[in-house]
Amino acid sequence: EKMLYNEALMPHWKELADALLRCYSPFDSPFEFTIDNVHLPSAVLNLLTTGLNIRNIYKCSLFGVEFEEGRSCEGIDFAVNMLQRNISMSSFGWSWCGTVVASDSTRLHNAVLGHPSLTCLDLDNYLDEGVNGYDNLISLLTTKPKLTTIFYRSNNVRTAGDIGLSNFLATDPSLSFLSLNQ
Repeated sequence: EKMLYNEALMPHWKELADALLRCYSPFDSPFEFTIDNVHLPSAVLNLLTTGLNIRNIYKCSLFGVEFEEGRSCEGIDFAVNMLQRNISMSSFGWSWCGTVVASDSTRLHNAVLGHPSLTCLDLDNYLDEGVNGYDNLISLLTTKPKLTTIFYRSNNVRTAGDIGLSNFLATDPSLSFLSLNQ
């Protein structure tokens, strides 16, 4: 069940952000950052961004996160920032985080394409319902040859007779796991 935002939680979000800043050393090992099934208003995203911008994150996952009504673009900004500031990140996830307009999903897609180190990607249900995710999937597969794992469920992948996916798989890529469904 999703944890809704309550103003009473703000001191705890501030404490987390302060700890991220206070406990930082440039010699720290990379770490994993996951947010799962919570509602994040702009104020919390700003706190987390400040604390996480100095960290070396090897895995960032946002699952079932809700953003303020009409402000999912701030969630995309957060995700794109994590990708751009952590070039050694090997795993990234944005799954079931609500409806995102096409221009924002394109920004996220382009940030993933431009990232040099990703090997594991979870982009379940990141495209608007009316978008056919097939072209995005093909561009991920052909542009990111290091990807070994892709979760790409509920992105309306329809081939319309195109054989690009089967041709790609026939090349024996490094991809060892691909999860698709409608």
